[in-house]
Amino acid sequence: ANKQGEVPLQVAIDKGYEDICHTLCTNGADVSLRYLHASKHIVSHTQGEGVVTIKEEIEMITQADRYGHLARPDRSISSFDDDFSDTSSVSSFSMGSLSGKKGQKVEKTKLKRETERSRKWSNMIKKWDKYVDSRFKKIQRRAAKGIPDCVRGTSWRLLSLHHSSIQGLRAQKDDIISAYLPIDVLRFASLHRASSPWTSQIDVDVNRAARNHMMFRVRYGRGQCALFNVLKAYSNYDEEVGYCQGMSDITALLLKYMPEEDAFLMIDRLMNAPKWRMRSLFKPGFPALQAAFYIHDVLMMREVPALAAHFKTVNCLAPFYAIKWYLMAFLDIFPFEITIRLWDILLAEGYDIVFSIGVGVLKMYQADLVDKSFDKIMTWMRNLEYLLVDVDKFIAYIMANRISSHRIHQLED
Repeated sequence: ANKQGEVPLQVAIDKGYEDICHTLCTNGADVSLRYLHASKHIVSHTQGEGVVTIKEEIEMITQADRYGHLARPDRSISSFDDDFSDTSSVSSFSMGSLSGKKGQKVEKTKLKRETERSRKWSNMIKKWDKYVDSRFKKIQRRAAKGIPDCVRGTSWRLLSLHHSSIQGLRAQKDDIISAYLPIDVLRFASLHRASSPWTSQIDVDVNRAARNHMMFRVRYGRGQCALFNVLKAYSNYDEEVGYCQGMSDITALLLKYMPEEDAFLMIDRLMNAPKWRMRSLFKPGFPALQAAFYIHDVLMMREVPALAAHFKTVNCLAPFYAIKWYLMAFLDIFPFEITIRLWDILLAEGYDIVFSIGVGVLKMYQADLVDKSFDKIMTWMRNLEYLLVDVDKFIAYIMANRISSHRIHQLED
C-alpha cells in the first residue's frame, strides 16, 4: 500500500489503467475492489472496447425491446431446419403474421389488456392480506395470465413472502416493497463486503450473465456490481452451496425487477422455502438435479411414451438437454416473453410447475421430434430461444396439461 493506504489495484482503478487492473486481478488481487470502485472507472461489457459513448448508449437503447434486451436476429424455430417447417404442432401455436395493420391491432389489444391487468393487480396488492388468506387461487389464476411488468417485482416479492417458511433471513408481512428490517440490510452489506473463496469465479460469471440486457452489458457497471454483490453475499451466507453456475442467471433476472437487497432475500427464499427448495439443485453433487432427471424421464414415459421410447433409441438423455430446464427453471431457453410468464407461474405455484413445463413442451411438439435423429433433436433444443408462438396459447397448453404436485412428490419418495 502507498502512504494513503491504497493498494496497487486501487491506484490502477483510480488512474484508469485497465491493462494493469486486469493483470493485477489475474495475479491474485482482490477483484472486489473493481466493483467497489466501479463508478470511478467503467469499461464496456466486452474487454478492450473502451468506454461506451453517449451516442453508442442512445443507439443501444433504440435497439432494445420493452424488457431492455438488445435485438437479436429475427429467426423462427421452423427456419433453421427444413424438417421442422410447416408442421401441424408448430402452426397450431404460431403467432402468424403481425405486420401492418394487423400487427398494430394486436399490439393495441395487448396494451389495453395489460393496462386493465395492471389496475387489477394494483388493487389486489393494496388488499394483499385479504387475497392471500381467502382468495389465493385467484392470485394464481391471474399470475398464469401474466403479471403486468410494472408490478412484477412487487408481486414476486409478495408471492415469495406467502410461500416462505425458512431458516435464515426472515421478512415480516409489513416488510415488503423494499422496506426490510434494518438488520437484514446491514447483514446483506456485511456479507457482500466480506471476503469469499468464490470471488474470482463470480467475477467471471457476472460478465457472462444476461449479456444481451442493457442493465448488465457494461463491465463493472451498476448492473454487474449489483449482481456481484448479491452472489458474493449468498456465497458467504450459505457456505455449503457457496456459488454455482446458474445462480448468476437467476439473480440477474431478479435484479431486473428489484434492488439488490430484495434480490438477495428472494434468492434465500427460492433456495430454502419448501415451495421451491432449489438449494438442493446447487448443493455439491447436484442431488436434486439428478432426481429431477429421473422424475422427468418417468413423466415422459407416462405422458409421451412414443417420444420417450424414441429418445431412448437415439440415446437422447435428459442430462444432454434439460440441465438448464431444471437447474435454472428454463432461463435462457425460451424467448424472454415466454420465460417471464413461466416465472410468474413459478413464483405463484412453486417449483413443481417446472416438470409440467418440461414434459409439456415435449408433448406440444412430439410430432416434430418423434422421428428425428439425435443431432436434429439437439438442434431443436438449442434453438428454442427463437420459438415464435402465441404466448397465451403456449401458457394455456402448459396449464391445461399440468402434472399434479402429488404425482411428482410420489416419484421423489
